[in-house]
Amino acid sequence: MKKLKKWILPIVLVFLTTSCDEKAEVNEKKVDLLTLDDFKQVMQEEGAILSPKGQGNHEMFVLSDTRPSMFSMSLISQEVVNKRTNKNIYVYEFNTVEERERGLEAFDQINETIKFSAQPQVSFQKNLAVIYWSDTPDLNPNDGVVTDPAGESVLYAMERLAGPEIEGYIVDKKPGQVLVVSGEATDYGHGGNREYYDALWFSNVSDTLVIGDKVKAWSKHGIYPTPYPGQRIAHKLIEQITVHPEGADRTEEYMLQLAFQDDKLKDMHKIIAVKSVNYNAKEDMWYLHLKDARLHEDKEEFYFKLDDK
Repeated sequence: MKKLKKWILPIVLVFLTTSCDEKAEVNEKKVDLLTLDDFKQVMQEEGAILSPKGQGNHEMFVLSDTRPSMFSMSLISQEVVNKRTNKNIYVYEFNTVEERERGLEAFDQINETIKFSAQPQVSFQKNLAVIYWSDTPDLNPNDGVVTDPAGESVLYAMERLAGPEIEGYIVDKKPGQVLVVSGEATDYGHGGNREYYDALWFSNVSDTLVIGDKVKAWSKHGIYPTPYPGQRIAHKLIEQITVHPEGADRTEEYMLQLAFQDDKLKDMHKIIAVKSVNYNAKEDMWYLHLKDARLHEDKEEFYFKLDDK
């Protein structure tokens, strides 16, 4: 699960988790590279206007032999450009993750020796790095955290490039809220018998979402010190395509709703991981594998065989 971080002065680095295996790390640097177009796309979805200003040719900002693409950014609010959010961003599209690391190390050294008139804030994912310049950041006097909405839009965009905070199924619902539980477990034991399933309540969501929907979700704010399952304010929640196998009368979503009505699951507060949902066309039957996702070692598993009717 990926956590959303706030801007912190003077520089915030949104760290990319890399494998400790050297071979896997080398492979990662060669594949799945991000592009400038990827960044521009998510920024557009964040409601930002990027006005090109050419390439940064000053040698100070050539990092690891890479020149940045420069933009003036402003946000759209109710279809009107808010001029007060007009800021500059430098976007670096490195060829490898290794080049990005060297480039940001060089920028750290520059930042230590030069007092910039504008405040640099840095975020990166994979081979892409973004330096956002905020000349008048809105500081919280209590903790010095930047709350500049333009800067937050950059942060959210980069987090989205890293992938969703959680991907799984909606297994419970309240007015304006849904509980999403990941179907993939993290093993935090040494024998493979201690599993942890990400589970998050998201508020600020559409009432059209239903139990059984498969979704990807990003949160709007950072980590909350709440009990399991956690609480988040949804920044973006994407409903994935409903699975309706050829020949089946029902959908995956419908069959999950039937399973969750079973008496065996009613006392578990719906913290259930969906391990698999399969339709057998020859038998005209659905096979569901669910698992107790609550925080205890003996997680009970549930198997359902349901008619497609």
